[in-house]
Amino acid sequence: KIMSDDDDLLPPKLLIAKVKGFPWWPALETSPEAQGMAPTPAKKDQRFVYFFGTKKCGWVKLDCAVDFFDNVGLVSAKFKDLKMQLALYETEQCLSLFPAAVQLFRTTVVSKGGRVRHAPHPEQPANTGKQGKQRKPEHSGKPEKPEKPEKPEK
Repeated sequence: KIMSDDDDLLPPKLLIAKVKGFPWWPALETSPEAQGMAPTPAKKDQRFVYFFGTKKCGWVKLDCAVDFFDNVGLVSAKFKDLKMQLALYETEQCLSLFPAAVQLFRTTVVSKGGRVRHAPHPEQPANTGKQGKQRKPEHSGKPEKPEKPEKPEK
């Protein structure tokens, strides 16, 4: 949770960040402590970020961590990638307590050609994606083959 001096809850700082050898990726500005790690002093000219959809975090250079809403074009080419879809879903969940921020997020992503899987309301259980096996319909639309008559016993 990010709090201001007057104790009003503020939306989290969304970024698009890059680590050498990896593409630009949606991220959250955070701290090692907030991620359950040992307290670490801030590194000069770097930000600590959590990369959505990866469960990974780390320090990135200031020029490799830019505002999400102003730079969504850096990731829009990967919108169809399944990992990116998961990252965008998790990004939206992070904003779920801030309706105006959710709406801005959805509008921004859709304006760049992406689709958003809506995050559940905070009071609803999240869909884990694990579902039972789907059953085949009783009638597939294909004509059924007639059964072969049984051969008489000799």
